[in-house]
Order: sequence, then structure tokens, then C-alpha cells
Amino acid sequence: METQVLGTRNLHEALDRLAQSDAALDPASYGALLKECGNARELALGKLVHSHIAKHGSSDRDTFLGNFLVHMYGRCGSIDDARRVFDRIRLRNVFSSNIMIAAFTENGDLASAKNLFDRSTVKNTVTWNAMINAYVGAGAMEEAKDLFKAMPVRDVVSWSAMIKANAGRGDLEMAILLFKLMDLDGVRPNRVAFMCVLEVCADLEAITLGITIHELIREAGLESETKIANTLIHMYGSCGSIQKASEIFELMPHKSTVSWNSIVSAYAWSGDLDQAQHLFDRMPQRDVVSWNSMLAAYSQNGHGDRALELFLVMDPSLQNEVTFVIAANACASQAALEEGIAIHSRAVFYGYGSDTLVANALVTLLGKSGSVEGAKSAFDRIRSKDAVSLNSMIAIYAANGSGEAAVEALRSMAAEGVSPDSITFMSALSACSHSGLLDLAWGLFPCIAGDYGIAPAMDHYVSLLDLLARAGRIDEAADLIAHMPFEPPVLAWTILLGAYNAMGQQGSNAVERSMELEPENSAHYVLLSNLKSPKNRGRV
Repeated sequence: METQVLGTRNLHEALDRLAQSDAALDPASYGALLKECGNARELALGKLVHSHIAKHGSSDRDTFLGNFLVHMYGRCGSIDDARRVFDRIRLRNVFSSNIMIAAFTENGDLASAKNLFDRSTVKNTVTWNAMINAYVGAGAMEEAKDLFKAMPVRDVVSWSAMIKANAGRGDLEMAILLFKLMDLDGVRPNRVAFMCVLEVCADLEAITLGITIHELIREAGLESETKIANTLIHMYGSCGSIQKASEIFELMPHKSTVSWNSIVSAYAWSGDLDQAQHLFDRMPQRDVVSWNSMLAAYSQNGHGDRALELFLVMDPSLQNEVTFVIAANACASQAALEEGIAIHSRAVFYGYGSDTLVANALVTLLGKSGSVEGAKSAFDRIRSKDAVSLNSMIAIYAANGSGEAAVEALRSMAAEGVSPDSITFMSALSACSHSGLLDLAWGLFPCIAGDYGIAPAMDHYVSLLDLLARAGRIDEAADLIAHMPFEPPVLAWTILLGAYNAMGQQGSNAVERSMELEPENSAHYVLLSNLKSPKNRGRV
């Protein structure tokens, strides 16, 4: 009977045969079926197996079958059934607890998972890892760190989980530190750890560390594995070592589409668009990533016309929202309004009209083409506005000298729940600067930190400083420099110097400070000479 039931590749057919049988299966066969039902998320079929177990004398209170049932119910999202079976298991072991914890975490019940974890008298590394991954998945990094530190023994899964989590949330330096600490702890990295830290090296352009990791990969015998090699190509390409990326690609025994995409992107990143196109043309099979990478390469390197040519020969069935955004941006760079509107119409036709990315690209296109009203109309039609939508509209207002409209857009969108970011405020301050709206900018500046919890960056300070200096409010400009929470850049001193240019000693101080920060800039010496000229000498 087991052969008849399990000999088919069709799960539904196997369960039909099981339902027609009065004979019990052995526990291993039941376990195999339950595992298949869980992996396929087939709750109804899983319950059929459970019913067959109960009907034919086997007990779900048995540890072996109980564990499989808990796993099946957890994977199928029926957490109450999973908990009922778990509670009925007569002799629960560490695997029972691990499976139940995994079921809780997979279904978003972190509190119940932690409660069971705390009550479990016997824990192994899998138990700890399951709880750490649950915290990581929920974004609770502090709790994950505390649990990681408390682990009696950490294995490669524990370390890899923390490395990947820190890299994913942008804490790249911590990801690298954890990788180094894992080595000091005597734990050999696995594929996940290697690939993750290579991605970090790519993001940081840390070529020296990347070469060291590459050597460790070679020693581990993993260099020829396709996924590892793809990540190495990406790392070397991002770090500007295109020759090394090419060597790895050419030596790969098996090249996937991802491999081709990686090397095309590497050449595009280096600015060698001809070689990127040559490799693109050689690809045995192209996917949407291949096309989008090549489109972006042309668009971002100032060849919007070639991007549009490539877009027009692309199979429409491969085009996605990213494709349309790149094509629209290419039109914006060429001020090709008519073509851009046609591309947006095509995006709407293929069902991407309500996509925020596509709508944002249309706003940018209309704005760069000089149609502020058109951009505003497109902006108002966006159903789910985000910070990019807001930043695009404010940048358009700034470019067209509409400072009041920019600040009003910021305030109205914040009231609607769209959170501005650092770029939003930089665009708004720039809009005020272009419009000469000092008081509006002066009132907006404290809101950056006070209302939105964003620490003003150097660019924010310099923008406001420029406004103060051009308005002749020298004392306030000097006070702003004095209260910057970081070392004022040379540009700040240069702006202040320009405002002080015939005002005597204070002007000399500004020049001297600028010369200390940037002694090779001859403009400072010319300005100091102007301050000491006969017409200003009495005031120096």
C-alpha cells in the first residue's frame, strides 16, 4: 500500500488512493505525506492524512507523528491545530519544541514562540536559532542581539543569521565585524555567510576585504559554485576591479542568466557600455533583469536615446514597472515629453498605471519638461504617495522658483501621513533659496529635528547659511556656523567670507579659517587680498 500511495508524483492522486484504503501506513510513510502536504500548503489534504492516522489506530499523541503533524499544520497556517496536536504529544522532545516555535514564528505569533522558548527545559542550537530568526524577521534586532549573546554555543547558522540581518538593515560595519568574530570563534563560514559579506564588501567598495574573503572561499572549495561566483563578480564589479570580475566569469563552468546579468552590470558600472552591450548581445537567454540593467546603464550614463532605442525592441511581455520607470527617466533626460507620455500610456495599458514608481517617474518627466501644472496633476493622481513622490514634486517647485508651493506640499503631505526624509527638506530649503524666502526657510529649519526627528545634515545647514548670507544677515549666519554640530565645511566659510567681503576683521578671520581647511584653493588668497585692499584696509 505504501508503494502505491507514495509511488506517485501527484500529491492529490496519492491522497485519493489513501482515502480509498482501509490499511494503515507505517509512521515513516505518514510522515512523508504530512511533510509533502505542509510544503505544498495543502491544509485540507493534511487533515485527510491526520484523519486516516486516527481512523486506523495510529495515535497523533506519538512523538514522531505528532511532530510531523505540528509541522504540517504550522506550514499550512493553522496554528490552533498545530498547538492542539503539540499539547497532545505524550513525550515531547526538543524537536517538538523547535517545530512548535517555528510554527509560531512562521505565523507571526512571536509572543507565544518566546513563551514556549522560555518554558522549554531542553534547548539545542536549533532552538536558539529559530528564536533568533524569529526576532530578526520581526525587525526586533535588539532582542535578537541579546539572545545571540546569551547562546551557550553558536554555530554557523547563528552567525550567518546575524550577519545577514545586520547587512539587510544597513549596518554594514557590524556585519563585517560579526564575520571576523565568527572566524575568531573557530566557526567556518557557510555559503550564506560568504555571499552576505561579499555583498557588504560590494556596498562598501571594500576591495581589500573582498579579496581576503575570496581567498577563504577558494580554500573552502566553493569558488566554482555558480551562486558564489555570481556574488564575486558583483563584488569585484562594484569595487571597480572589472578585470577580476571578467576572469571569474570566464572560468565559471556553469553560467546562469544571473551570471550574465552580473558581468553585464559590472561593465556597465565601470562605464564600458560597449563591452556591456557586447556581452548582452552574447547572452543565450535574457530575462527582465538583463534588459533593465542595460536600459539603466544607458540612461544613467547620459545615453537616454540609446536606452529608448533598446526599450523599443524589448519584448513587451518582459517589461515590468522598473522597465517603464527607467524608460520614462530616459525620456526625462532627453526632454522627450511626447515619447515619455507614450511610454506611460503603455505602462497603464499593461496594468502599471497605479504603481507608485511609475507614477513618480511621470511626475519627474513632466517637471523636467517644464510642465509644472502637468506634474502637479500627475502628482495629485498618485494613489499611494511616498517620500519619493513628495521629493520629486518639491524638486520641481524648487527648479521653477516656487518656494511657497514646495513648503505647502511638504506640510500637506506630512499631514496625510507621508513621512518626509532628509532629501525632502533639502529640496524644500533649496526651493526657498531659489525664491529668496528666508523667513520661510528659517521657520522650516527647526522642524527638521523638532517635528520629524531627522538630524539636519551639513547640506541643510549650508543651504540656510547661503540664504542668510545673501540676505545680509551676517551675524545670524556666523552664529549658525558657530552652532553647527560638526566641523563647518570650507564651503560654509567661503559663503560667510563672501558676505563679509568688505566688512573688516571678521572677514579676515573667515578667510584664514577657509585657508586652514583648504590651503590649496587660490580663491581664498585672492579674497584675502581684496579684504586688505586700500578701500578695505581701514576695516581689516
